[in-house]
Amino acid sequence: MGELRKKITELTNIGVPKFFKQNCMDYYNLYKSPDMDVVTPIPVSKMYNGGIYFIYYKDESSWMQLSPILCADIRDKRIIFGINMNFLPLEIRMDLFDDMIIDLENNNKQSNGMTPFHFLNFESAYKKLLRRGFEYAIVEYDISRIVRVFNIKYDDLSTWIYSQHPKNIYDPNKLYQIWAAKLKDRPERHKDLISKLVEDFYNVTDELIDNSTALKGHFKRLQRNQTKFGDKFSK
Repeated sequence: MGELRKKITELTNIGVPKFFKQNCMDYYNLYKSPDMDVVTPIPVSKMYNGGIYFIYYKDESSWMQLSPILCADIRDKRIIFGINMNFLPLEIRMDLFDDMIIDLENNNKQSNGMTPFHFLNFESAYKKLLRRGFEYAIVEYDISRIVRVFNIKYDDLSTWIYSQHPKNIYDPNKLYQIWAAKLKDRPERHKDLISKLVEDFYNVTDELIDNSTALKGHFKRLQRNQTKFGDKFSK
């Protein structure tokens, strides 16, 4: 058992529902009135690979609008690939971070300030999620549509991963239903994804959508949001 799992096991002695609800409200209040010792507002330009963040984002989905993320990669200074915790059941969140902390220990590395998992990139994050069947939790954020960013301290992982914005109701049954549905077209989605270029995620064309299979719906959503909320880079 990893250290993070041990700590969370101790903290959840009061009961997981109570612990989760308490954390949700604590972080919700911190995002409204930040305590610099816990949650720090930062500019988008200070986001880096391996950082832990909560972001407010312009999107049609509340899971995207209010995103607790682990930053997996930043490409072309336009797109941030982040692991969105809203897509992950609590147990998977804990297992994922516990795994990465063990990686740090096994490689004699230390968490690095505001980017504790600085060794992370899209490929390594994707592989970790792929093993768990949750690779679709890596989502794209157009940098120009990020409204606010809060940096989360590594030392607060044990409470932060057991939280999310109160507007997004945590429903593990729904999350596992999504997981089961995604498994059906997993090979096609993987094949579709690895054939795409980074620019495809910020320059979605009708031709790209027509040539996509398992990601067709995903690219349609990206195109709708680009049309609705704009893209300062294309102006």
